[in-house]
Amino acid sequence: MHAFHSKRQTISSTMEWTLSIICMLVVANLYYDQMLLPDLAHTFHLPFQHIGVVLTVLQLGYTAGLLLIVPLGDRWERKRLIMLSLGCSALCLFMMTIVHSFGWLLFFATLLGFSGFAAQMIIPYLASTLVAPRKSAAISKCLTGIFLGTLLGRLSGGWIGQLWGWTAVHDVAAIALLIGMIIVYIYLPTDYALKEPSYVRIMSSLWTLIRTEPILRETMWIGAITFTVFNIFWAPLSHLLHQAPYDLNSGMASNFGLIGMAGALAAGFASKLPNRVHIRYWNMFALGLMLISFIVLSIPWNQLWILIAVTFVLDIGSRMNMSLNQARLYQLAPAYHSRLNSIYMVSYYIGGAIGSYIGTTVAASYHFPTLALIAILLLCIGLLSIYVHIVRDANAESVTK
Repeated sequence: MHAFHSKRQTISSTMEWTLSIICMLVVANLYYDQMLLPDLAHTFHLPFQHIGVVLTVLQLGYTAGLLLIVPLGDRWERKRLIMLSLGCSALCLFMMTIVHSFGWLLFFATLLGFSGFAAQMIIPYLASTLVAPRKSAAISKCLTGIFLGTLLGRLSGGWIGQLWGWTAVHDVAAIALLIGMIIVYIYLPTDYALKEPSYVRIMSSLWTLIRTEPILRETMWIGAITFTVFNIFWAPLSHLLHQAPYDLNSGMASNFGLIGMAGALAAGFASKLPNRVHIRYWNMFALGLMLISFIVLSIPWNQLWILIAVTFVLDIGSRMNMSLNQARLYQLAPAYHSRLNSIYMVSYYIGGAIGSYIGTTVAASYHFPTLALIAILLLCIGLLSIYVHIVRDANAESVTK
């Protein structure tokens, strides 16, 4: 493989924030329909447990795009790939509004997920293009944009859908992506990082990275568990809030997305922690916050304020883990940033797809306590695995001494 080298670029702070907004818009595509599931069920005359498959195929398509397309950032110019992602995503959003069969809706939802790799292409672009002091700040801005994308998706999906229908949500999102594509074409500098000449070699190196990078394996596992339990809660939330005792409409239910602001704020704090020792303890702390949330959810109650508080804490723990894991990965070899990011995000969204399926399926027959018990089991497994890593490294360190 080629040694890493790049011609460093000058990217203004305004452009960094613009890329952060583009990341936010791209990620929001995965979350608009989370608040629109009841409306989609009504349009296509399907029960909730069936319409919930839309979220699953969105995330499976996204996972496939991360696995097959994101590594191409180490082969081709990332600017062109970012533009391709934005344009194709806009087209898929529009096509979902004009189809009349559920099968075609799933087809274009899958393609929407598959083409939504721009955010995960922008971060390696910045990591390989900017010098160290600017690099951390720029990546932190884009991570904030990614986190806020979940907020934008849920909030605008719920309220725009409530006021003008779910098709309006998709149309507005498509227009925003096309504007972003034009801005990238005009203002984003070319990616001058040296590239790997063979796509086959890039793909074959993925398993080598998994096998040789213990930090990658660890973050993959923790990331998958985190996003599984996160979606076990969020995927069926709009359905559960539509029912008694809450009886909230899509707009009011989407206000729960505002709680995602806490996660975005936590991300800036957590991104600095990988430079410190005992990073795994912070991972355990973040998982512990999520565990506390689900323990509270496992207790039957009907108080809306408790649900709000639980969502607040849960989002902080999830976003903190995401920021910790990605910041650790970007301390590894810069030449492999696209591939490292691809592998990590594939495992992350496989967990998300599993969580969405569990959440929407179980929620059709049960309520929060049953979902919470499943999440508690998974979080305990995650905490145990981190503890095993801590003990193993402590034993290895004592032997070397």
